[in-house]
Amino acid sequence: YSPDGRWLMFSSRRFNNYDVFIMSATGGSARRLTVHSSDDFGSGWTPGSDSVIFTSHRNSRRDIYAVSIEGGTPVGLATTPWEHLYGGRISADGTRLLFASGSGLSRWWRRDLRTAMVADLYVQDRAAVPFTSTRLTNHGGHDLWPVLNWETDDVYFVSCRGDWAQVFRMNLPGIEAIPITNFDDDGVQWLGSNPQGTQLVFEQGFKIWHLDPSLPALRSVPIRIATDERTNLIEHKRLTE
Repeated sequence: YSPDGRWLMFSSRRFNNYDVFIMSATGGSARRLTVHSSDDFGSGWTPGSDSVIFTSHRNSRRDIYAVSIEGGTPVGLATTPWEHLYGGRISADGTRLLFASGSGLSRWWRRDLRTAMVADLYVQDRAAVPFTSTRLTNHGGHDLWPVLNWETDDVYFVSCRGDWAQVFRMNLPGIEAIPITNFDDDGVQWLGSNPQGTQLVFEQGFKIWHLDPSLPALRSVPIRIATDERTNLIEHKRLTE
């Protein structure tokens, strides 16, 4: 959802490829923001809640873009020569862009992957002229799903540096990463957060978990879903005279 709490943002494949949509947080119809033939995946918001950040493969490479909630032409943000950028998050003052580069968008499940295309994290200084990007991680495997805490400048991400993937924390400009979870039965996946990056959510062991890194307090989120019956509600009767 947006920093002001008014909008929900999501990607949907309702027009043959993934586009970015928003809708009111109170419900209602969805508004389509992107119309490109490439898949578009939303990852964050600008601090003023006036634009969404997404990744898309355009102009022969995958880059990070922003588009107004009113629609219009998307604007490239990273504009680096690298080919596979995604997971963009921008700082509260708009001067830094956090993103991942590598094959983690499609091969995130390869915890043992060791190639030149593993995902690493970068931060871009958008106050510099021209923009400059600094590499934050150089692990042999994937570093995925980056989150930027607007209050502390901490960066959270998922990495498998042992038996199972865990949530790690490092402080900008790239101090050593420290694990803040310790699961021993399954790895962490799909790390997300509130817009400010102060509350974390992720999937692990077929559960949804909430993590407050300031405590840190970890709890599973109970999910109860009312479902239809497994079979049609049909009653068979034999009618006789």
